[in-house]
Amino acid sequence: MTLPRDSLDGIRAFLAYQLNASVSTRADLDREVIVFEARQPEGATICAFEITDEALRDHPAEAIIEDLRRHEVVQRLQRDPTMRLRYSTDRDVPSFESLEVRWDGRRYRVVRDAQHNVRIFDASDRALERTPTMMLVMPSSIFRRSLGEWCGDIAAWRGTGQ
Repeated sequence: MTLPRDSLDGIRAFLAYQLNASVSTRADLDREVIVFEARQPEGATICAFEITDEALRDHPAEAIIEDLRRHEVVQRLQRDPTMRLRYSTDRDVPSFESLEVRWDGRRYRVVRDAQHNVRIFDASDRALERTPTMMLVMPSSIFRRSLGEWCGDIAAWRGTGQ
């Protein structure tokens, strides 16, 4: 199913105006999201935000924009441009980043919270058993790291049956 172009254009225009930046979109087909990237005039990315394909099909642009205002997404992105927030069909915008990693025939979820602490969970939502005792803190988005690096951490940190 094709995503509504007018919705994408409306949301992009809203973010561009609010962030005073140019905003481009790209599809992440593996994750079924549209990534909105705000850039400064010289081209440096200042922040990124994503909306699930399902949310774009389920809700009109006006409702999504109203939800973005209600959740203060622009202010949150300005406060911490390293967080890639996500809007989904439930009309919420959690205060964390989440990335699903499929490796070795299993699914894992990498989560970075508002304090930039990173945890990896297995498909049963259990933290990996051999996660280092020192909390992994990342100053940049979990999306700036390659899947191969996450798979290496998973291999080192997962326990039996994970």
